[in-house]
Amino acid sequence: MEESLEVNCYAGHRYPQRPISFVFLGRKHRVEEVLSSWEELSPQGRYLCFKVRSEGEVFLLSFDVLKKRWSLR
Repeated sequence: MEESLEVNCYAGHRYPQRPISFVFLGRKHRVEEVLSSWEELSPQGRYLCFKVRSEGEVFLLSFDVLKKRWSLR
């Protein structure tokens, strides 16, 4: 399931470098820790992925580089 969401990021030399917070289902989540990050290439596009911890839960945030859109997977 993919769900569109709003993500606030730290952006140093590139965007997105590290997610800081995100809004999902009307609720703001502060990213406490980025557990891992990686890039995925597929026939559908290029994605920057971040596995993050917020309030004891783990979320997988994905940024579609071509469409400039975030999703939660």
